[in-house]
Amino acid sequence: MNQFAYLKNRSSTQAILTLVENVKKGLIFGQSALAAGVLFFDFTDAFGSVNRSHLLNKISTHFGISGKLLQHIGSFLKNRMARTKIVDKVGDWILSEFGTSPGTRLGPLLFIIHLHDIPKCIKPKFADDLVAFSLGNDISDIQRSLQHATDQLVQWTINEGMTINAAKTKVMFFGERSHTLSIKIQNTEIENVRSYKYLGVILDPRLDFGLQVDYAVSKAKRAQSKICTLIKGRQGISVQLGVQLYKTLVRKHLEYAIPAWANISEKDLEKLEKVQVQCLRRVIGAKGHSSSSAVEVTCGTVPIRFRKRELCCREYIRIRMKESGNELLQ
Repeated sequence: MNQFAYLKNRSSTQAILTLVENVKKGLIFGQSALAAGVLFFDFTDAFGSVNRSHLLNKISTHFGISGKLLQHIGSFLKNRMARTKIVDKVGDWILSEFGTSPGTRLGPLLFIIHLHDIPKCIKPKFADDLVAFSLGNDISDIQRSLQHATDQLVQWTINEGMTINAAKTKVMFFGERSHTLSIKIQNTEIENVRSYKYLGVILDPRLDFGLQVDYAVSKAKRAQSKICTLIKGRQGISVQLGVQLYKTLVRKHLEYAIPAWANISEKDLEKLEKVQVQCLRRVIGAKGHSSSSAVEVTCGTVPIRFRKRELCCREYIRIRMKESGNELLQ
């Protein structure tokens, strides 16, 4: 099962890793001309357009659930009401006849159950963020493979009463040279892009993740500025609170899904380290010329390069503990 959302011991990091490692496997270990094409699909109101009768049928026939449990799920989905609230304006209650009731604990699980029989060529999946990829030496072969995957998914959506948003669906070519892939969704040409933010990580054609580093740095600096507004000279927050705020609000941007983009260059790694040291200097009131190592020791914070190694090791251990047939183990 290539679904990484809402399931125990699965995460967006592993979904990104699955895609990135498959593309890398082709680009690095293939022949010199090998390339990859990736389709990023987008649904129109995915959670709200699920056909409930189809969903209940899948739960019964595909998962063997029957009796009171099936009745309970059917009761959960039946006669639900919904309304819209904008600031202090509230709309009228209306009967909700479609969807898995997002906002509830059971809703997301029902949604991935509904998507479990999507064509196998569509992988990895993270809730409604669906991907199809193809590797090959011949651009036309890659294009045919991606078009076939698109046609299969379109047919599935027609059968299930769902709609792919062709305007937001993108296709991207990975490799040394730039190529345009002609893929269509019901006569609508899919836009080719040179970079794409997949689950919060920006992918570039060569997978060197320079764009992702710049994006992470910009987000971390915005979070840092919010912390700095709490500090007035040395009369602001305590050092302990400042460090805790850094680890909670700033560092998360620098290390989000970093096992998937850990192959960054030394220059890009130094950009991440610079942001961490700048923020910690401000928190403890250190001078601009203070030693980076001394600042990190004073704050009890691990340098980014060691933190990156630690997070990669943790993710590796999680993957090694998975079932033998897991794609990441291969």
